Amino acid sequence: MTTIRVDMGRMRIRLQGHAGAGEKGQDLVCAGITALTNAMLARAGEFDGRVRIGTEAEVEICFPEMATAQRMLEAGAPESLAGEMDRMRACRSMIWTVTEGWLALAEQYPEHVRVEIGGLSDGI
Repeated sequence: MTTIRVDMGRMRIRLQGHAGAGEKGQDLVCAGITALTNAMLARAGEFDGRVRIGTEAEVEICFPEMATAQRMLEAGAPESLAGEMDRMRACRSMIWTVTEGWLALAEQYPEHVRVEIGGLSDGI
């Protein structure tokens, strides 16, 4: 099973495990997870994203600068930071769009995909 943990507060995503819905190279659930993840990775650089690849079945993506911008926005950031706030909102939107795809896969294939939305206490 692939477990995907999404922490919107820290703007961090962790994927672990294999979907196990088919043979290697023939697993359509894995292909869906990979396609969504690759879409996020393709844009990660726009938001100063950091990627850590552990074992072949573990990937972590985080956006620490965007998480800082989010905290500033919540604290009432000044108008001079409007550009950074726009980037943070775009990053959140990208994360949620991909997460919606992962959630759809988890709903359709619950024995192969689990999505957890909440805090991640460790990682990058």
